[in-house]
Amino acid sequence: MKRYGRLLVSLALLGVVAMTIKPAEVVTVLQRLPAWSLVAALALSIPQVVLSALRWRYTAYRLDLPLGAGESVAAYYRATLVNQIMPGGVVGDVERAWRARHPEARTSAAAHSVMIERLSGQLALVLTITALLVIAPPFALPGPQLSGQWLWGAALVLLLAIAAGRLPRVRDYSALLRADVHTALFRWPAPVIQLALSLAVVATYFATLALLDASIATQPLTLEKLALHACLLLSMVLPVSIAGWGVREGVAAALWPLAGLPANEGVALSIAYGVVILLGGLPGLIPVPGGKPRST
Repeated sequence: MKRYGRLLVSLALLGVVAMTIKPAEVVTVLQRLPAWSLVAALALSIPQVVLSALRWRYTAYRLDLPLGAGESVAAYYRATLVNQIMPGGVVGDVERAWRARHPEARTSAAAHSVMIERLSGQLALVLTITALLVIAPPFALPGPQLSGQWLWGAALVLLLAIAAGRLPRVRDYSALLRADVHTALFRWPAPVIQLALSLAVVATYFATLALLDASIATQPLTLEKLALHACLLLSMVLPVSIAGWGVREGVAAALWPLAGLPANEGVALSIAYGVVILLGGLPGLIPVPGGKPRST
């Protein structure tokens, strides 16, 4: 039963969303999405995966773990797809760490490279989302005691506290992992390269959402809308559903009306984004020669 808990959460939340808004209206909004927009959004998944794979390869390089460019991209596509369809959202990462083992590298290097690569991406995502929510809160509650900035600051702290379970807890691991984090993330020139790659990946997230939003929404794209997009991305970090399904749509249904926007457009955007992510991982189904772990 515990294995299917996240699936049940996703289904339950999607059911609640379906009861609070009219599904037919969401379908009507989705019908506005032109084919070219969907193709363009899927095209953005290519640099997203490639840049993520390069980030992983660079992290592995910092840990003296040999990892080929093509090998890293293929493994990342496979992990992206598996994470979309398997409960937990980390099964694909475990698999790519297992296959990345190398007889000339220490045993822990492969696992640490994946953990630190994920950490690099999460830190850049949190940094970007925080900046957007502070600069352009999508709505503000009335009253002198409660501003939009304070509201979003409190929400961000709460969500990050819940999401912290998905980040490697360095203090709970060995000194070796702490040393690896320092080497791969903080020892020069790693901070610049890691941040540049991670921000480029985050940019593809927002570009995909902006492209889909511009294709289906009745209101023009604004900085406040990008802050709403940030909320969707932040909701997907919460480790309670499968690939963010249900949570993402629930956040859209709740926040879009507070920002004076149609709830059906927010939900339609979240569904379209989820579909694009899933379809973007389909190249992971392509068999790659030499799929056995390199330690054998």
